Amino acid sequence: MTVNLFLSSYTWAGARSAFGPLHHFRCLYEEVFRDHQVSVFPKQLESNLIASGIRHVPAMLKGDINVLAQGYPIIAGALTSLLRRDPRIIVHTWKVPGISDDRLTAHAYDIALRRSIERARAVVVASVTQKRQLEMLEVPCPVVFAPVTVDSSFWHPETPNLEEALARFKLERDGYVLTVGSTDRDEIYAAVVARMLGLTYVRSSWGRRYAEHAREQLAARKLDGHTRILVNPSDIELRALYAGAFLVCLPTITRTNPAGLSAVVETMACGTVAAVPESLAEGYVEDGINGLVLHGDPEQFVTRVLSLRSGFPSIQRAARLHAETKLDYLGVGRQVRERFQIERIVN
Repeated sequence: MTVNLFLSSYTWAGARSAFGPLHHFRCLYEEVFRDHQVSVFPKQLESNLIASGIRHVPAMLKGDINVLAQGYPIIAGALTSLLRRDPRIIVHTWKVPGISDDRLTAHAYDIALRRSIERARAVVVASVTQKRQLEMLEVPCPVVFAPVTVDSSFWHPETPNLEEALARFKLERDGYVLTVGSTDRDEIYAAVVARMLGLTYVRSSWGRRYAEHAREQLAARKLDGHTRILVNPSDIELRALYAGAFLVCLPTITRTNPAGLSAVVETMACGTVAAVPESLAEGYVEDGINGLVLHGDPEQFVTRVLSLRSGFPSIQRAARLHAETKLDYLGVGRQVRERFQIERIVN
């Protein structure tokens, strides 16, 4: 059986560096289909969404099974479903049709996503909340929860030369609160938490545009005095930032997709306490056991952090153990493969 794995980005499809982490999506499905021939797409840098979608239709038509990530693969899946009654697709989605923002492009993408899901053999989601949302839509195929997996051999608390790595950013271990991600993070909430704890606030972002947005938001609230903004740290630098943080605080603004799960599992694998909204916690974080769930305003949250501070070492150990035993791509891959066999999603 030939399995085509359509990833959202060429960066995901490329061979990993000797010093970089395995990409969770690719590793998951290479394990799910370990006894079959797996071809990974795209083979070149993507162009725009529509053009990339059209370009990948011929490959999709040849696949015995096509696994689709978000982006151009959904466009290709919708187009393929017009040409073949059974497009043989499995949709791995971060979004739920009908639950999106108000942009016209978002609504257009929703149409393609809904079409792909209606013709899919299965839908896989990384959020328990999304699983419930899809089941309420009565989609015609099984909905499978598969948590975002993590390469716990790379993301690890025993980071080589940690103090030296942090010193390059003028940081000290346990001396800062870290937020990672793009504009879907609520850096105001996290920066207030850091200030109330008497710690530096570190905002790591992907790209200068996101960094500038964060800078403007923090300056407008006069929170930039104790803030350090980092742009595109390497995986090795990010690993040190996770491992050295007192707290990784990941409040989110968006409610249309589970933004921040990669940062959550990487934080847990690095043995650091992750603080996440309730919408992200289920299936990952047990409040006060292996992480913290964000409740209330920053002052209420800080009060709780201080009350639990002596228990942080236990939470940190539990976070690392959860990442190793519950979020490892080999274990999750086996579970997904067994579910696919039970549901007769693949032969």
